[in-house]
Amino acid sequence: MQSNVKECSEMIMEGVGLPSYVFTKRFRSHLFFASGLGHPELTEAIRELVTPCLGPGTRVAVFSTYTHAFLGWLEVADDWQTLVEGMIQRMRGEGDHGGMLWVDAAGRLAVYQWQPVDLGIVALDAHVDWHVALNESGDPYFATDYFFDVAALELLLADKSERGLSLAHSSGREFLEELARSYA
Repeated sequence: MQSNVKECSEMIMEGVGLPSYVFTKRFRSHLFFASGLGHPELTEAIRELVTPCLGPGTRVAVFSTYTHAFLGWLEVADDWQTLVEGMIQRMRGEGDHGGMLWVDAAGRLAVYQWQPVDLGIVALDAHVDWHVALNESGDPYFATDYFFDVAALELLLADKSERGLSLAHSSGREFLEELARSYA
């Protein structure tokens, strides 16, 4: 069990952050999110996304990105919202206001967010048919209410409308361009 935790914790490259490629292995699918992992709706959206891709026996190790402390396991049948909220409360109680790294025990999933307010990423070693659940607003940048991919980044970078330019400006055009290059 302990060696599994150590292997999981080594999935992230030391000293590297977004927009650079942050994982020690390449994944087949990358989806970005702009909400904090502490938001219950995002936690549930990630659980719903990864369960069909990885199967019901998937175990996910959770670590602090700041202290690298092991925070616990998430299993598919668990109430992820409650467990993640408990982990976040424990982190805050210990003075850790960083983000989280989630890695499944088989190395097929990694979820990374350096700080709760930063852009985050879900990386899967599986094909993700996430375009099926389109958001209700029809927003071309977010294919679901929580996730966008490199194609959405490229669309945003090519958009010369006021909204497109505003979104590119708020994150930084260079940041988005490097993100698209790193995860293409």
